[in-house]
Amino acid sequence: MDSLFDFIQDSEIRRNLVVTVWVIVFVILARHFSARILKSGHINLKDARRKWMISINNIFTLLLVIGLIGIWASELQSFVLSIVAIAAAIVIATKELLLSFVGGFYKSVVKPFRVGDRIEIGEIRGEVIGNNFLSVDLLEVGPGKHSLLYTGRVVSVPNALVLSLPVVAESRVAAYRLHSFVVHQPQGISVSKIQQLLLKAAADACAPYLDQAKKFIEESQKHEGLDVPTVEPKVLIHFSAKDEVEFVVRVPVPSLKAGKIEQEVIQKFVDQQEFDRV
Repeated sequence: MDSLFDFIQDSEIRRNLVVTVWVIVFVILARHFSARILKSGHINLKDARRKWMISINNIFTLLLVIGLIGIWASELQSFVLSIVAIAAAIVIATKELLLSFVGGFYKSVVKPFRVGDRIEIGEIRGEVIGNNFLSVDLLEVGPGKHSLLYTGRVVSVPNALVLSLPVVAESRVAAYRLHSFVVHQPQGISVSKIQQLLLKAAADACAPYLDQAKKFIEESQKHEGLDVPTVEPKVLIHFSAKDEVEFVVRVPVPSLKAGKIEQEVIQKFVDQQEFDRV
């Protein structure tokens, strides 16, 4: 009540209230006398008289609305600005929540991954064990970018990150896929020899299933209308700025055994290096 009393005590508010009362009284009286004049006139048709009455009501209602807006324009402007400020504050405060809801809708429509897939969202990698409308639960894989071991931690990723970061999914539905990893060696070594050792290690590791993998990947690529890549193991060479040589190894692997095959290739390569030194 005190705030309402203070509101009325404002001189400009009092003036607007008085003017508003006079405008309402004027419109009511004008409408009343117009209706009386219309009824006492020479328009005898009932339908025509009704149309004129409706027009008069509409005209005076419009005049009343325009008058009230003109009287309270400054107060309405302040009120609208306050509403906009409150709405903006609410949007900013709930931005992440809104983005998570939008991300949940995006996942339900696009279905970029499913429970059981191994995915990477930004720097976060893991196996999807939960997928709801606000977040994705991952059984973390790591540590680091290149490790394929489970850390035992469960990471809950908000759906907002699904919208803002690239999502890489390794579908477990596919039986085979291509897998790449990097082996670093110091400069000064025999590059061609290391390349041959890595290529031999990759070929030995892939030999038991290479034919099945080649057939599966080629059929999958043709079904998608894509160019069929070379499925056989490959080793590419890159010279980095850290006085190292990077050997990029690409091998076909069973989708569930990428980490195991990678370790097998590296182990065969290390054993062959040690054998050559003996």
